[in-house]
Amino acid sequence: MQKKFIFLICVLLMANLFVFSGNTAQLTLDPDGHKAMVRKALFTNDEKYLVTASDDKLVKVWDVETGKCIKTIRGYIQEGPEGKIFAIALSPDNRYLAVGGYFNNDYIRIFDFKEDRLIALLKGHSNVCQGMEFSKDGSLLATSDGNGKIILWDVTQFSTSVTEATTITPYKILSFHKADTYGVSFSYSGKYLASVSYDKSVALWDVSTGELFKSVKNAADKEIRSIEFSLKDKYLAIAAKDGTVRLLNPKTLSEIKIVNTSPDDHTQQLRFSPDGNYLAFAGLYQDTGHKTKDKKNSRPVYFYNLNTNTIDKIFWEHNQTVVSIQFSKSGKYIASSGGNDNEIYIYKENKGSTTEPFSIVQKIVSKGRAMWAASFSDDGKKIYIGSATKKLTSNANAYCVFEKEISLEDLSVKNIDSTEYTKVYTEVKTNTIRFDDVGSFDRTIYINDYSKTLSDDYDTIRSYTLTPDGKYAIVGSDFELVKYDVKTGEYLGKFLGHTGPVWSVSVTADNKYLVSGSDDQTIKIWDIDAFSDGICSPLVTLFVSDNNEWIMYTNEGFFNCSEGAERFIGYHLNQGEYKEASYISIDKLYSIFYRPDLVDAKLKGNDISEYLKDIDIDSILKGLPPKIEFVTQSQTSDIRDFNLILKITERGGGVGDITIFIDGMPIALSQDGRGLKPKDKTKTNYQIYNYEKLISLKYGVNEISAMAYSKNNKIESERPKIQLIYKSAVVVKPNLHLLAIAVNEYRDGSLRLKYSVNDADAITKILGEKSKTLFKEINIYKLYDKEVTKDLIYKKFDEISAKITSEDVFIMYIAGHGITGKDGNYYYLPMNFRYTEEAAIVAQGVSINDFKINLAKISALKSILLLDTCNSGSFTEAISSRGIQEKTAIDRLKRSVGRATLAASSKDQVAIEGYQDHGVFTYTLLEGLGGKADTNSNGYVTVTELSMFVENLLPEITYEKWGYEQIPQKELPQEDFPIAIK
Repeated sequence: MQKKFIFLICVLLMANLFVFSGNTAQLTLDPDGHKAMVRKALFTNDEKYLVTASDDKLVKVWDVETGKCIKTIRGYIQEGPEGKIFAIALSPDNRYLAVGGYFNNDYIRIFDFKEDRLIALLKGHSNVCQGMEFSKDGSLLATSDGNGKIILWDVTQFSTSVTEATTITPYKILSFHKADTYGVSFSYSGKYLASVSYDKSVALWDVSTGELFKSVKNAADKEIRSIEFSLKDKYLAIAAKDGTVRLLNPKTLSEIKIVNTSPDDHTQQLRFSPDGNYLAFAGLYQDTGHKTKDKKNSRPVYFYNLNTNTIDKIFWEHNQTVVSIQFSKSGKYIASSGGNDNEIYIYKENKGSTTEPFSIVQKIVSKGRAMWAASFSDDGKKIYIGSATKKLTSNANAYCVFEKEISLEDLSVKNIDSTEYTKVYTEVKTNTIRFDDVGSFDRTIYINDYSKTLSDDYDTIRSYTLTPDGKYAIVGSDFELVKYDVKTGEYLGKFLGHTGPVWSVSVTADNKYLVSGSDDQTIKIWDIDAFSDGICSPLVTLFVSDNNEWIMYTNEGFFNCSEGAERFIGYHLNQGEYKEASYISIDKLYSIFYRPDLVDAKLKGNDISEYLKDIDIDSILKGLPPKIEFVTQSQTSDIRDFNLILKITERGGGVGDITIFIDGMPIALSQDGRGLKPKDKTKTNYQIYNYEKLISLKYGVNEISAMAYSKNNKIESERPKIQLIYKSAVVVKPNLHLLAIAVNEYRDGSLRLKYSVNDADAITKILGEKSKTLFKEINIYKLYDKEVTKDLIYKKFDEISAKITSEDVFIMYIAGHGITGKDGNYYYLPMNFRYTEEAAIVAQGVSINDFKINLAKISALKSILLLDTCNSGSFTEAISSRGIQEKTAIDRLKRSVGRATLAASSKDQVAIEGYQDHGVFTYTLLEGLGGKADTNSNGYVTVTELSMFVENLLPEITYEKWGYEQIPQKELPQEDFPIAIK
């Protein structure tokens, strides 16, 4: 019998990858796929979708045609195993989704499958739910648990009209089995329910009375895992733990035939094809006699032909245990799940083919892989990682080839193919470490003369190493890493954070840092001595995708990532046991948690706790952002000024700022939900609004998107999109609007600069000369020195917005001091700025939000921002890690304003010394605009060409003059455009 407390010991830490912040908001990795064993896969009746459930506590729904995940269904979860899913069932009408597993009070969850709402909790089990099935007519649901109890539920008690889940009690309780009961199956007639158990018995129940009709012991005297009736109840098939698959008489339970015999193997699943011609079965097969040489490392799915009594088709693609098989309703598709990477295959039979019996329709797999190898380089500046795709041996520490190299200095990733980097020490001086390696459940490690046995009876040694100085031993297991003193054998503590087997460990040559790779698809870096109460938490966690996207993040939620990789992590939000959970991707919290500077500081072992003082994640995530839908549909218009209509549904977090984008560029901003018109309420009693905005289209295709914040302006909504095509009879020549803002004479004398105003005049002059023939008119606006205040900047944008159109071009050049606040945001310092303390930057600076508000007034869809804003030596010491802080701030600015951006980026204040009587960044701009950036010699200088020119010249000049490379930051436009003529 699988008691719940035993199960807890077994999987104490096998949860999602969470960093907990109370019971509500939990940081988790979501790598575009399941990251743990996929227990069940089933098709919707229309065969359009596949529904999967996993140990990662998620139900995902996939589009069969595209292989894309269209939605994820979430429930209440907690640390450890709480929330793991073992069984799902979909009602025949696809109305209800039943979900069972390791849930509080052993409830079964019933979701409205269409709306993903939790509508009922079924109360009656006293252990984890392990099996379930709806009757063929959909009137009953049968569920089974770890105590052997089977319950029938009356589906007519389910209702989709409720606003919160109701509690439902059993219709009938069936008691006979004495151990884990994994399999239940309704007969096609609906008269019987069959069940199998680890007590080695098969039972047949009368559904109408709930009485036991007949029972037998398995002839092989082995635990039984799976059971199913065939078409028209011709057979009853069972799968046992010894690898056998048997066909029984469904009335007498007498054995008709043994389909397969595989001693010492374990059949996990079996399914009959809808036409009754095949019985498919699979599991953990080591040597069945059916393998061919080229498929020797595969785990097959066998298809037994009931007409010829032979296995005449085999699906070979899984590389490890297959745990689920499912046919679609018509038999057109088959789905199976399993393998080292928790892959899901959707395939179909090629009838009549003997060489290629199946065609793969989709292979669904996470963007990450189980990390079976991780090692530091000799100097500790790089780490090397590998997955199970190139397996070497089954010995600890030597599992696979290294496939990727990650620089810890610039976080670049490149592909490699090597076995040379493993830094595992099994002998240091006279010290040794080993384990017996005699089986798959080794728990004892030998350190010199000491033998140490892992504390968890179900834990297994997966990796181990000595530190290079021979002082400590590190042992990786299924759930943790453990540190021992080599000299005394004393247990020193645990490294906690991984949620799967730790396959590889490595220590830097200076004995300071540890890197580990795990089945949970992550790499973690630890300070080997940073223990508190016997626990060490990771400094950072790193996830690298197949195509080298990466995200590195801290337990606090701060992250740095390659472009777009922020989608891989987010916050799971519990809303109580009686409500479905929700999820906020970290990219919707970008302005709070995108902090490369803090990730870098944490990686170096610095304390970053002070940055959390003003961040209460539970408070920030208290309510969900609104949902936005376009009422206006994609269409072609002959009107430039178009009235756009949106529907905005409040979802608990209120409605804050609303932004309209054209081609990703914000062109309209309404603050604090202004302009909302109440419409009606949703089922959950939240307000629905209409929102209308007049926008100006450009000639051609306009991709329109919209986004709204929650009331606190912290959480972004999703961004729906439509296309509006503007067909104009006349294409007009655009105007250029050039705004130059520069400060030399700061009120604070220590901040005064030499070149800013001169640079601004030079930029306006060269653009005025070099762009005359490109534009109908050139309008130049200047704010210099005492004119550069926050109020006057707002007024100048209002002036420009009254004149500019969507077809025009807008360029903004800014020179002066730009600085990064403690909040990680960019601030431009106006003339009257005075630095007294950190708070002065936020209070007096022109912020990202100020720029966002003002740039949203600019309807021009071709625009570029040129930022030559350096740091001030007056308070550089007050704010450390200057270079990476600048990158953080400029990245946030680029994302917020959505405009093409080219910015100077220096690691210190040296660049303000100037070059050729200009700021060095502006000097390169002037050279490029003068014609040198015209790399394709067509007579024009475009935004992209200018960017590439500056990107090449700036590092060259700064290295030659100051001994370091100044690298500009850029955000290029989707559509390149010329801004000067050579």
